[in-house]
Amino acid sequence: MSTSPVPPKADNTALYIVLGVCGGFLLLCIAPAIIIVVCLAAIQVLGKNASTTFQTVGQSLSTTAPPGRGELPRLDVRDSADEFIGFMLEAKYDLAFARMTPEYRQRNTPQTLRQLWDGNAVLRRRDNLSHELIRAGEWTTTQRSFAVIWKDGDRQAAMVLVFIRSATGDWEVSHCSVQ
Repeated sequence: MSTSPVPPKADNTALYIVLGVCGGFLLLCIAPAIIIVVCLAAIQVLGKNASTTFQTVGQSLSTTAPPGRGELPRLDVRDSADEFIGFMLEAKYDLAFARMTPEYRQRNTPQTLRQLWDGNAVLRRRDNLSHELIRAGEWTTTQRSFAVIWKDGDRQAAMVLVFIRSATGDWEVSHCSVQ
């Protein structure tokens, strides 16, 4: 019986070195690629959320009334005139002021409208006060004028109102005077 010699153990050092180098190389190449893919996915999700947020804010801003305007509905020029006259008659100067053009609002205050109204003896007495709205001047697609005749028995006062159509289509008062 003979025993065969045990073959020498194979030296796997070269294999381990090759696997280590290849593994390190793959780790250095694949790990950043995975990180990049994850980051791109996160950016895409955040981008969609940001886009949706900006669209929502944009829509919200486009439907919001300008400061001082409140939630006033869009009206025809005659309806706007009737509403403005009603606000003045009811001493709701803030609401009447909100129907003025931005240029008028920069130069005046609701107190100016109060002084305009209270400066006339006929208008100061509000009870039994009636009015007649009369079309005045030349009407264009962007500007309309009215004369308002206020009556208190046999006394009367005249008010001139000039309306301008805004970019949103609303009729806003650009001039108001009492004679």
